Amino acid sequence: MKHRFFLALFCLAIFGAVPVSAQFVQDTIDDGVADSVEMVVSVVPNASMGQLKVQLDLWGFNDSNQVVGASMGFAWDNPNLQMDSAKASAYITGLGNNIGPFFYEDNDINKTNLNKRFLFGWAKLLGSAIGPSSSRRMFASYYFTLSNWSASDSIVVDTLLFSPATVYQFISVGNKIYHPYWLGKKVVYDPNRPANLIVSPDSLYFTAVQGGSSPPPQAFTISSDGAPLNFNIIESIPWAIPSPITGTTVKGINVLINIIGLTAGTYADSLRVESAGAANSPQYVKLVLVVTPPPPRIGASPSSFIFNAIAGGSNPAPKTLTIKNTGGSTLNWTVAKSQSWLTLVPTAGVDSGDVSVQVDITSLPFGTYYDTIVVADPAATNSPVRVPVTLTVASDLPVIAVDSSFNYIVVPSGVSSVPPRDILIKNLGGGTLNFSLSETSSRIFTLTPSSGTADQTVTVGFKIIGGEIGVDYYDTLWVNSNEAVNSPYPVVFLFHYVEEAALLSVTRDTIKFDIYQCDMGYGNEMPSVIVGVSNLGGDDPLPYVLLYESMYFTTDVDSGVAPSSFMVTASDLQLPLGPYYDTILVVAQKAFNNPKTVIVKFNMIAGTTQPQIHLLNTYYPIPAQENGGPQSLRAFAVYNRYGGCMPWEITENVPWMDPEPDSGDVVGESYLAVDGSGYVFGQYPDSFFVHAPSASNTPRRVLLLLQVWRFHGDWDYNAEINIADLVANVDFLFNSGPFPQPEIIVGDLDCNFMINVADLTYFVDYMFNHGPIPCGNPY
Repeated sequence: MKHRFFLALFCLAIFGAVPVSAQFVQDTIDDGVADSVEMVVSVVPNASMGQLKVQLDLWGFNDSNQVVGASMGFAWDNPNLQMDSAKASAYITGLGNNIGPFFYEDNDINKTNLNKRFLFGWAKLLGSAIGPSSSRRMFASYYFTLSNWSASDSIVVDTLLFSPATVYQFISVGNKIYHPYWLGKKVVYDPNRPANLIVSPDSLYFTAVQGGSSPPPQAFTISSDGAPLNFNIIESIPWAIPSPITGTTVKGINVLINIIGLTAGTYADSLRVESAGAANSPQYVKLVLVVTPPPPRIGASPSSFIFNAIAGGSNPAPKTLTIKNTGGSTLNWTVAKSQSWLTLVPTAGVDSGDVSVQVDITSLPFGTYYDTIVVADPAATNSPVRVPVTLTVASDLPVIAVDSSFNYIVVPSGVSSVPPRDILIKNLGGGTLNFSLSETSSRIFTLTPSSGTADQTVTVGFKIIGGEIGVDYYDTLWVNSNEAVNSPYPVVFLFHYVEEAALLSVTRDTIKFDIYQCDMGYGNEMPSVIVGVSNLGGDDPLPYVLLYESMYFTTDVDSGVAPSSFMVTASDLQLPLGPYYDTILVVAQKAFNNPKTVIVKFNMIAGTTQPQIHLLNTYYPIPAQENGGPQSLRAFAVYNRYGGCMPWEITENVPWMDPEPDSGDVVGESYLAVDGSGYVFGQYPDSFFVHAPSASNTPRRVLLLLQVWRFHGDWDYNAEINIADLVANVDFLFNSGPFPQPEIIVGDLDCNFMINVADLTYFVDYMFNHGPIPCGNPY
């Protein structure tokens, strides 16, 4: 009969959970060369000769420290092996009158044989310490007899912590605790045993983002502990591709992962490695692929706010900032600002929501004020998003303003005149603004009219007298008013004399956006158009700026240098059906034909294709702890695959779930309120339906599975806590093993919302030392 019961390695450093065989770094308390401990097989069983005796010798090495105490636990796996006796080596005995050594569990050889575990424990009392040495020394010998043995059998001996006396450690002078390097488990084979397959590592762990790129390939090695073996890899995993799938040991195998079409979740499977000549065929390599939802992305509309008010008057009406999650997983957004005159309500939310943007002009003098709304979520790919806010407070007395206080007049070589320029004189304050114009310019010829009451357009005519090419000349027109608080107000004219003037050209003079009412359709972005800007004349370089005050669209830049381009993107607005118009001014002061106008038509239309219900998921496993009470809301979204509106409603008769709201239009957002109170351990399947009367595929069924679990620590979801769960905990922490089921919080034993070595220590204390039950458990 074949016996291969590999033991999980539980050798825990004090209150830690690090397997000793994984300590590849020398302990910082250990002086000199890394100290070590090794189990040596000095008598090997032989089936053909009827030799059933086994002897294990424990050797230790320390080159610098004075060791005054040592403890370590061990275990074997073969049920046919019984310990006969144990004794200290002559070296240990020669150290004098010390405590121990101890060899058996609870100092009882019968208990040792019952549990198949033993120890070495020793401490200095009146005798000598284990002094430094340049070579290793034997500490103890353990003698065993087998009741049955064949050439295919084996014995595995490794470290094991099963009581405080078996903590793996050396104690040096000053009661300093350190952990020597364990040279690894010892496997005893018959000299005539057949070869075994060895796969290393025996598990691979991959992570990827849904819709993203596949994770890098990983490799494992197939070898044997004897003669070379031919092998085959058997697999039927749609998302994993091993290569090669046949060969002879030793061979490295690459595993490629394909995540196309995979939704977020954890996928687990295994590769089967077979060899007709191996005693232990088949062997398995576990594959775990965790596909996480795509990260959230912040959408904020509009992209800026402009408020206007009069000093001492009433506050302007509030405006709304709409925040949407345009990405994948949950968006937990916050909004912040810096100025006291700006108020945001609310300041945080989940996924989509509206923020009321309010300004308070109390005690603000006239002028222009600026702030920025910062929308943030550290998990979002585009965090933070900044939305500028401009507040203009006009005076309650007249205030002179001119639509163009700086005017760039291009004078090409050889011309005798240039077109007149209109300027608009405005009153940005209160009361009546009467004005008069004055100038002492040799190039300003006429002012029509030369006085008036704002708002008033004045046409300025020019006389082109001699000027030198390449030289700029400045003249100033003054706007005067006896009432205005900022009189006189200068209007500057720059005359630019040039050999060949720049000529501004744009590739489009009109843009049309067709926007579906309600939504553009799942996965469709708002339409964009690229406009090219060039200079068909001279006087390079030609800089330009874009001027517009529109909510219907945004541009990716607000300025540039020809030749270049800018992109215009329609805004995500909900307006009544029909066309809406606005303009973009492309302003290039050096151009003789400045500015150019681009007309933008924002056309709100109804859907052109019959709606179709689109759901991101049609199956929702919902874990809940027994008697855990109501849970946090779970987001559920309803989309129209095509553009346009699609009213929908949810019909259900699920006793433990309520959708809030249960009807709406696309993009529809509902939250599933779950309350598993009164449900005992087990799984409770159910479903609800999404109806959309206008959709071609109505209704759509959504499957639900309430997974009620009972205990923190029950990793394998069977309503029990036992050694299997502890093994799973170790496998998760140190071998990238599976997550606890049915949700990760099951593995949190100390209720700090993390799974780490502290939970493993808590688990061991509960299992073996009568420690407290895991937090949150009923018993």
